[in-house]
Amino acid sequence: MKNIISVLLLLSVFLCAGCAGNTQGGGDTSGSDTTAPVTDNPVTDIPEEKFEMREDQVYAADLIAESDSLTIAFMGGSLTNGDITYHKLMPNWPICGNAWVNDIISYFVTDGKGGKQVKKVSAINAGQPGTNSDYAAARFIDQVASAEPDILFLEYTANDSGWREDVASLYYEYIIRQCLTLDKIPVIMIVHAVIPTEEGLAAYDSYMRSIAAKDAIAEHYGIKTINAYDYLKNEYAANDMGLSFYDWMGVKGTGYYNEVYPGYYDVHPNSSGYMVTARAVREALESDYEGCMSRPKFRDVYNKDNKDIAESDMVLVPHSDERIVYEGEWTEYNSENLFVSSDPHIAVGDHHMKYPYFEDGITQVVNPVGASFTFKTSAASVAVAYMSSTYNSDLTFYLVNEDGSNGKELGKISTYFDSSGMGMGMSRITHFLNVADDGEEHTVRVVVEDTNETHNIFRFGYIAECIYK
Repeated sequence: MKNIISVLLLLSVFLCAGCAGNTQGGGDTSGSDTTAPVTDNPVTDIPEEKFEMREDQVYAADLIAESDSLTIAFMGGSLTNGDITYHKLMPNWPICGNAWVNDIISYFVTDGKGGKQVKKVSAINAGQPGTNSDYAAARFIDQVASAEPDILFLEYTANDSGWREDVASLYYEYIIRQCLTLDKIPVIMIVHAVIPTEEGLAAYDSYMRSIAAKDAIAEHYGIKTINAYDYLKNEYAANDMGLSFYDWMGVKGTGYYNEVYPGYYDVHPNSSGYMVTARAVREALESDYEGCMSRPKFRDVYNKDNKDIAESDMVLVPHSDERIVYEGEWTEYNSENLFVSSDPHIAVGDHHMKYPYFEDGITQVVNPVGASFTFKTSAASVAVAYMSSTYNSDLTFYLVNEDGSNGKELGKISTYFDSSGMGMGMSRITHFLNVADDGEEHTVRVVVEDTNETHNIFRFGYIAECIYK
């Protein structure tokens, strides 16, 4: 198989189980319009034979100084989305808004652009809890690039830290290269948000490896990185209170992180903790504004082993697309068709509807073993994005024969086991499986198979197509 990207499940400390929020809109900062603008302008592809700046392209960094309006996009996980929801099974789960996002919007409204006030700031918060940069890559063009952002903040260091270093930087590289195809090339800033860890803890090494991988890709393309973890370490060095860094971050010290149970701090900061990231970003902007206003470089692919994916086009095909044919008792998940259960591991009531992961909705199947769907695709590889799969199940992908029967097995992937009881599950994309790199249209069938006798429900949101150039 030419390119199979094994997207490893995150370390459990990084998962935002069951928290989702509005994927659009920044904050209610005075003076800002937080509705992303709608545009019909097409995204222009770079010619395949060479990768360099076209005559009709401009860098947003060259336009910002002369403009009184600004569009900012934020992509990340729960640490960017911010709308963490209280749940009885995690009594210390914080309740706060998009604190660092709102503060950065406020910076540009009141102080920004090197001290020049901006009259109008439009913002899109495309942070989605529990998601990784692979899903961000698949939805980048439709959900973010279409807003024609001047500045793009990327924050997936924590959620990507369960991966190998090459995978941890691959989808950032894809997003950067997609930015380099746009008519207006945005400023890109990579933010390493803080998580409560320190040397000697299980999460530390993987988190540091993820940071190193993101730093390497940023250096390759000439992009600014802002390390809020280092920023907080510097605060600790100035006043450690005689505590370890881990305890200093929590209730024994600064109280930036809530204690889920004694000695264990939730990965999501409270409102004060979120402001650490905001201060780190503000300090970077104030101390080196021009350095932050990056003009990404046109460079050869960094992740050469995955060159096809780095240079590909990714397309999201929503669950309602006419190409998808459902086999089994699938239904639309909406406020009139809720699945209610007394099982604490399964969503109850309208919690999903208040905090949707997928803007285009969801198709669900209850007691899904044996349920399947087919779709036609000319993509070289495909994946699926799903919402909650209570109790892990296998999804098996087949090429479909002309008579409609299952043909060649393309591969098998396991969905995430939502054991959190948060009632939301993960909004994540499964790893890509090769279909055929021949440009021909093929029919693929995805079959849900049980790996746990108490498997109850599967919710499907998108197909992600990876089209090699």
